[in-house]
Amino acid sequence: MKPKGSSSSRKTLIAFSRLSMYIFIFAWGSFVLYVFLLVKPEDIPSFISYFLSPEGDGIKFRALILFSPLFFTIISFLMNERDIYIKELLALQDELEHKVDERTLELTNEIVEREKMSASLRLLEKAFMTTTTGIIFSDTDRIIRFINNADAKMHGYEKDELLGKSIHVLAPEELWHDLTIDDIARISGWSRESINLKKDGTSFPVHLVSDSVVDDEGKPLGLVTTCADITERKKTEGELIESEERHKTIGEAAFEGIVISEKGVILDSNHQFAEMLGYSPDEVKGMEVMSLVAPEHRPLVAEHIQKDFTNAYEHLALKNDGSLITVEVRGRKGTYQGKSVRITAISNITEHKRSEEKVRISLKE
Repeated sequence: MKPKGSSSSRKTLIAFSRLSMYIFIFAWGSFVLYVFLLVKPEDIPSFISYFLSPEGDGIKFRALILFSPLFFTIISFLMNERDIYIKELLALQDELEHKVDERTLELTNEIVEREKMSASLRLLEKAFMTTTTGIIFSDTDRIIRFINNADAKMHGYEKDELLGKSIHVLAPEELWHDLTIDDIARISGWSRESINLKKDGTSFPVHLVSDSVVDDEGKPLGLVTTCADITERKKTEGELIESEERHKTIGEAAFEGIVISEKGVILDSNHQFAEMLGYSPDEVKGMEVMSLVAPEHRPLVAEHIQKDFTNAYEHLALKNDGSLITVEVRGRKGTYQGKSVRITAISNITEHKRSEEKVRISLKE
């Protein structure tokens, strides 16, 4: 690194060197003038002898004349070098102070960023610890390194009881997954329902979602898994299934056809309704109600549906083979799988109508 001010220092040294040369020339010039102007001609030989004398004042005088410029040059050089080094030191000091200021600013910014990050991490940890969803992190050896309060409480533990333990303590042995590091690296959004174990050994259903956690270089660090207790949901689902099966059993045991429709489209029916019209239950699902009504009676049926007519009435129904039957229907509004629907009971009264017609004819005769 080239010190600041070194160029001006060299210029100063050159100036001092020139000044020393001028002083040397001036000293010898003064000596010559002194000899020729102040010393009498007849005294010149004796003066020269005195000047060249190897002893006494002659040596001192010669030394003064010859070496005083040299001494002055050396002193000037040393003083100049001192000034150069002082300037270089001052330049280095300024540069060092500048670097210290820059580094201080960098460290200050780093401290501020770390404080912000630390605050964010504290907020994140607080959020993890207060959420009702269980959150757990296990490393690549399947050792629990982090668990929030909700997850620990869900399993009947205190948080510190599980830290450092194997993740397998929370699940039955038959549900353990032996995962390699490569397996962990590939996991993303692994959603599943499973069975977990509480501290007292009781089991309960859970919904788990796991994701791989990797470092900046993409190396897997472990798995973070959210855990939700779905005991109540499973109970509700079981009750719904039981209710649907009960209603289905009742519907199948009925002697009349039952059909459930929404906005004129059949959602479900029992076997009696489908067989009455020559279909299977799966075939009638999704069919338009009006496609099963004789064309001449469709306006009547549409009006009764629109007005939510609940009394019994008759109309002609269209079977799968194109033939017609007379049916008696009675409908009302209801709820099915959370939807507002129309539930209709249908009876085939074709034979009854034929019998009535025969009686009427025989009475006329």
